[in-house]
Amino acid sequence: MSVCAFISNPQDDSESSSNIPFASEPFFKQVWLPASQELELKWIPLFSNGIDITKTDLPLVIEEIK
Repeated sequence: MSVCAFISNPQDDSESSSNIPFASEPFFKQVWLPASQELELKWIPLFSNGIDITKTDLPLVIEEIK
């Protein structure tokens, strides 16, 4: 299992093939979650459960990933 980003309602073939993996599930739990808690991040901890992100939220999420 992995943590990834994808477009849930693709509008065309390029969007339907978009799948960006971030980390394996174990690595996410062992490394990403503790780091995100230490940095007091909002979005990263939600990735393991799956979340919908709007266009408005996207810049904030990208900034946390950086």
